[in-house]
Amino acid sequence: MYKKWLRYLPLLTALVFLATCAPGKDSYRQGQELSQMGNWEGAIAFYKDALAQEPNNKTYQEALQKAQQEAAKKHYQRAVNIWNGAAVKNYQAVTRTMESLNKALAFDPENKDIVALHQQIEAKKQELTEEAKKTYQKGVTALNNEQWLEAVTSFRKVNDIYTNYEDTVDKLAIAVAAGTDEYYKQGIAAVQREDWKGALDSFGKVLAIDFTYKNTKMLVEQVKKNDNPEYFLGRAAEMASANEWDRAVGFYETALSYPPRDPKIKSVLIKA
Repeated sequence: MYKKWLRYLPLLTALVFLATCAPGKDSYRQGQELSQMGNWEGAIAFYKDALAQEPNNKTYQEALQKAQQEAAKKHYQRAVNIWNGAAVKNYQAVTRTMESLNKALAFDPENKDIVALHQQIEAKKQELTEEAKKTYQKGVTALNNEQWLEAVTSFRKVNDIYTNYEDTVDKLAIAVAAGTDEYYKQGIAAVQREDWKGALDSFGKVLAIDFTYKNTKMLVEQVKKNDNPEYFLGRAAEMASANEWDRAVGFYETALSYPPRDPKIKSVLIKA
């Protein structure tokens, strides 16, 4: 019996040798080690190498599939975290989310959760792109019509939706520079006319574009002190004393425009 087994010993030895020296075994073993460490993408590379050497090895095939699925889950969860954690669901958030989703989809294109989220984010991407395009065109129209505040508002909205869309940054800079300059000059002209409401309107536009522009904030505070009926009553009295009745009447009428209407002002206006 012993002699009979001895006859098969060389064959058994050869089989063991072949098994231990299988072409893809080293790569498979390294893939296993990386899998145990949670380094699924690193493991995938070794499993693929093992399969390249032994294409029909089911163990390698199953190991590769599991590693791909786990890697996909990892990128999918990262995408979910990025999207849910985005304070603003703008194009930047979409881009960052899609980076992880595309990797997840490449590893496991059959995963329904990944496919569903990918479709949702892709739809959001299209929505934001269309919104940015429309808002940009609105800004361009306002810019061409020298409606500076409208242009600034539109281009800033574009930046909020889609950072660096087309030449938005350049056009925004043009609108800001032109708008602050023109509205500031309009405000100064209104001050010279003692048109306090007009001054506040113009300076308000300046501050809406650039809250730090020149001395606008200081001018607003000064204008506010004069924006009341008492100021215009005083100016009316000055003009009446100087016999400048047209101007006096104008100041009285301005005083009357302030609520609540004081009946005493109206009686003075009639006398004037």
